[in-house]
Amino acid sequence: MKKFIFISLLVIPFCKAAEEPQQIEEAADPYASWRRATQHLSDADLQSINVEYHLGLDDREITALPENLNIPYVGELRLQNNLIRALPKEFNLRRLQLLDLSENELDYVDPAIIQKLPRLRLLNLRGNKRLTQENVDALKEEAAARTGEYYLRILANSDLPTNIKGSEE
Repeated sequence: MKKFIFISLLVIPFCKAAEEPQQIEEAADPYASWRRATQHLSDADLQSINVEYHLGLDDREITALPENLNIPYVGELRLQNNLIRALPKEFNLRRLQLLDLSENELDYVDPAIIQKLPRLRLLNLRGNKRLTQENVDALKEEAAARTGEYYLRILANSDLPTNIKGSEE
């Protein structure tokens, strides 16, 4: 009989570098902060994270997520209190159920993200002061049009939590 052990929380240590070299590095390579925050994980590690895992990368001064982000089995991705300005256009987060982007610097979230994350149940955008109400409304409209069985809760700045259920397939 095989035994499986699942770790329910993945903690990644982070060493803060000196401010000036870090800022120079960020200007030359916008994904440097992502690589620093995930330096202890190989691409294979990220791609094999099981749905039981929660990847917590809060308070890491991440400014950008890599294009074609590929973490197909992660269930929760917590990126609160970073400096993220935009989300990648292409990514593989097919089993993601919780995406916490609170307290970042997002000014726009493409509503197409809702269709790309079919299992998403919670999208937390609180504290993104540049995010407009029009953008939040567009996200909610897209969520209401989503097909599937999952409820989606969107949390935004001055919003009360909103539950939206996709129509049944």
